[in-house]
Amino acid sequence: MKKVALVTGASRGLGARLAVEFARAGYRLVVNYHSHRALASRLARRIIRDGGEAFCCRADVRSGADVEMMVEKVVARWGRLDLLVNNAGITHEALLISMTEDDWGRVIDTNLKGAFNCSRAAARHMLRQRSGHIINICSILGVCGGRGESGYAASKAALIGLTTSLARELGRSGISVNAVMPGFMRTSMTSTVAAGTRVAARRSNVLNRFSDPAAVARFIVNLAAMETVSGQLFNLDGRIYRWA
Repeated sequence: MKKVALVTGASRGLGARLAVEFARAGYRLVVNYHSHRALASRLARRIIRDGGEAFCCRADVRSGADVEMMVEKVVARWGRLDLLVNNAGITHEALLISMTEDDWGRVIDTNLKGAFNCSRAAARHMLRQRSGHIINICSILGVCGGRGESGYAASKAALIGLTTSLARELGRSGISVNAVMPGFMRTSMTSTVAAGTRVAARRSNVLNRFSDPAAVARFIVNLAAMETVSGQLFNLDGRIYRWA
């Protein structure tokens, strides 16, 4: 039986790359999107054209009701859910004293509450299957922080804690939970950050380069196939970090 993967925020960037790689690995794909319907539809058509199976599903990960409805659609269509990749995320670059409560809330709600909503909904079905894998896309900033990135860093630090906690809760039911720090990549999200931030990210990389979304996606596909690994944080970056 083919496995079913749900990738949030899959209409573009790393999410789209993940969808393509998982389809190539034989998964049925659920391409989640919030506002970029045309991009998500184009991606699903590409997967189908290449011989895979996919469908688009709109859901705002910040909404528990949206997420529950999305997961129910997945299970109704394909009878199972084997993999959830919590990829949906946003950033807002600003110093703490100039960040508004709304700006902070949007980042936390998308990056952290969204992962909570999706993990909770997916876990309910995975527990019945007594199998499954949840992979959270984190960030090196969740470990070492970043100037002007307090909201984003806080959300990703909390996501690491969520990863290890869920690994302990779900492990006895055969469900793995892991986190990946993919490194700084050229994506639609990072294109909005200040040029100085991009330059600093590259210079702090010991290889003096950005991460490659295709290589990151291939790593995550391989991780998803590993049945003996859980509660781990994988750093795919060339930046060497330490706790502050």
